[in-house]
Amino acid sequence: MKQPLIPLVVSYILGILIGTIYPLKLVLLFFYVGIGALLYIILILPLPRFLLLNRKVAPLLLFLFLPLVSGQAYMTFLSIYGQYYPTNHLKSLSFPYRLDLEGRLYAPSEKFPKKTSLYLETSRVWAGGSERPVIGRARINAYGPMDNLGLGDKVIIRGVKLYPPKGFRNFYGFDYQKYMAQKGIYALGWVKEGSRIEVVDREGGNYIFRGIAQLKTRMLSFVERYSPQPQGAILKAMVLGDKGFLDRGTKQLFRDAGIAHLLVVSGLHVGFVALAFIVLVHPLLRFVRFHFLADWPYVLRPRKLAIGLSLFPIIFYSLLVGGGYATLRATITALVFLLILLQDRPKDLYSATAFAALLLLIWQPYGLFDPGFQLSFVAVLAIAHIISRISSAYKKGNSTQRAENRLEDKANSSGLFPAFLFPYILVALFTSLATYPLTAYYFHQVSLVAPLANMAIIPLGSVVVPLGLAACGAALVWEPLAQILLQVNILILSGILYLAKLFISLPGASWRIPTPSLLSMLAFYLLLFTASSYKKAQRVYLWSAVFAGTVLIISLLAQYLPRGEDGLLKVTFLDVGEGDAIFIKTPYGKTMMIDSGGIYSDTLDIGEDVIAPFIWNQGFTGIDHMVATHPDRDHIQGFSGLVKNFRVNSFWHNGDRKAYHFPEGFEGLISRRGANYSALKDKHRFLGDHGVLIQVFNLREALAKESGPEDQLRDNNKSLVIKLHYGRISFLFTADIEELAEGYLAGRAKGLQSTVLKVPHHGSRSSSSKKFLEKVNPEVAVISVGNHNPFGHPSPAVIERLKELGARIYRTDQHGSIQITTNGQDYSIQTYTELQD
Repeated sequence: MKQPLIPLVVSYILGILIGTIYPLKLVLLFFYVGIGALLYIILILPLPRFLLLNRKVAPLLLFLFLPLVSGQAYMTFLSIYGQYYPTNHLKSLSFPYRLDLEGRLYAPSEKFPKKTSLYLETSRVWAGGSERPVIGRARINAYGPMDNLGLGDKVIIRGVKLYPPKGFRNFYGFDYQKYMAQKGIYALGWVKEGSRIEVVDREGGNYIFRGIAQLKTRMLSFVERYSPQPQGAILKAMVLGDKGFLDRGTKQLFRDAGIAHLLVVSGLHVGFVALAFIVLVHPLLRFVRFHFLADWPYVLRPRKLAIGLSLFPIIFYSLLVGGGYATLRATITALVFLLILLQDRPKDLYSATAFAALLLLIWQPYGLFDPGFQLSFVAVLAIAHIISRISSAYKKGNSTQRAENRLEDKANSSGLFPAFLFPYILVALFTSLATYPLTAYYFHQVSLVAPLANMAIIPLGSVVVPLGLAACGAALVWEPLAQILLQVNILILSGILYLAKLFISLPGASWRIPTPSLLSMLAFYLLLFTASSYKKAQRVYLWSAVFAGTVLIISLLAQYLPRGEDGLLKVTFLDVGEGDAIFIKTPYGKTMMIDSGGIYSDTLDIGEDVIAPFIWNQGFTGIDHMVATHPDRDHIQGFSGLVKNFRVNSFWHNGDRKAYHFPEGFEGLISRRGANYSALKDKHRFLGDHGVLIQVFNLREALAKESGPEDQLRDNNKSLVIKLHYGRISFLFTADIEELAEGYLAGRAKGLQSTVLKVPHHGSRSSSSKKFLEKVNPEVAVISVGNHNPFGHPSPAVIERLKELGARIYRTDQHGSIQITTNGQDYSIQTYTELQD
């Protein structure tokens, strides 16, 4: 076997996948032991070949069998081990509202515009007047100005509120709790002021790591002082791995242009550092050798020595930017490639990639499911594949015609670009194509200009990273020189921003798409591989490409063609924290979004980052009807992100247009989308598809006549109330109405009785009166409420009243997203937490 590492790694990866989906059971363990024993017997006993396996096949099967079992057993061990924690571990403890916490900073602090994140290895806690030891890692956010803290400092944080990391738990959504657990963090917390943090010891931790962290802090401070925005934030992200000050607009610009990978320190950045070092050191070593050391040993020729010396700046750079998982992945990959070059074995590019992947997956097997891991290795494999194809073109040239001339002839015949750019263009194009399925799957976006943008911008990026390091390094010695280098870099970054904006201004530059199916992704990769490997002498490539193309077209048509009738109404109450967001899919595939949640953060768009992925994963590119029940932020803040990313037919509100504080230009955006922006009238009734009836209650005018001027009514009581009927099953969506609106509905509205009730105002004590609940008499009550919210929602009194009615209670803070499916006669309920168990 010429490249044994490749099948070994593939087998190990299969073991990880199987172990994740189906952990190792006792019966399966005996089966594996039996298979292994059988293969071993075949190897040692002189049995006839026709009775069992060929002697050449048996060792291969045993070789592949062992890593598969190891991968599955490893994942089984991790899943079992992860369920047990000491009694003093953060995950095993429940904390009061406030406490004092002691610990040591095990990672550098992360600074953001309004806060600083501290990573703490805890040791003691003071709560309820008592002290006790505690272990485990926590991330604490401190707001406001604070003293500089260094890696290894022991601190006491007073008055901190701790809570478990949960995030938004929605079907197909990002599992924040699992993500934090993989980083070893089991508690989050916050304090209002940095003055609550007391440093008790500054001498902890490894002095080398602490010194490098201090260097990074000084470098970041230098960039922040002398750089305009957003260039300064981009420079800190590209060069030093600090993304805290990147604004949302800049991130979106880089995503749309297909160059978002430049903002994350990866193999590309490590490669920039290595290349810059080799380019600078190699001529110097050549000069020294030929002018002073003519008898330099062959094994120490300048090229090899430059490559060998570049290992040290790579390791230093990885420590400087933080040494996290993504950086470590890039560093290991780069080091393996450089070691291959030192051995003059460029043919082993695939083996080098396999070896780097094996090391990483032994250290962190869950990394296999990390989008960054998958994107990195798919890109590296794409580069290896296209380079091998270019190399084979070189080999086909005869002794009188070099492959460069052949490529030049091909390039010149096109008349589009110089010959020396042809390989570079092929690599950029093929790499972009290879990563399209993954970017579509994880980020629901495909940038059609990505190949062009990468060809134009990556050469500039290759200058920005080493030049930025040079400027930051010079700032430690002589600041005037550092400022000159920094300004040159700022100029280059301005050029990158200009080019990125130019590319995304092209028609159809970037597309938002629903989640592709696994079948379409596999078909795409098969088509890409067979098309790039096509040989006239081997027609199997042609037929494979035809087959893959056919499967791809059919799978895409099945996903994008209008959906047929399935007879099922699906109502999903999404987990958006303290807010409402309800997605409805009718029996014939029409969609409605009632409210869109809200979060008081500049870094998260609740619509684009939380709600949209759920809708894309359902295969939808449009939302037929959006309903903003009333102007509260926790109900409308996500609409802006949704309207930007989905086709919309109608946008409905309660008629109080001045009270809705949408972002500037929101109504114009809706108009450009071709949507109807209008108010829903009271007692409005209309039929949806397949017998779905929608009934609207808009109490603004009625309550104003009965209870006083409209401007004195609370916005909550002006909420649109919507009832949805489908056969024998009905839903009542009550937004944030309180006792005033509830009393009006209970006394005058007919047909309030409903199978499912969205409990008013998150279960607050000012809502869900006994009279109203008795009138509705629900079988199921759903409370959309934030985890550990400061309002005390839901009220214990409301919970008790619902229990007295015999209603089954579901809460988004406890169950995550809740989906109710009905055929009009009966219904079923599925929650996020049930799927995780």
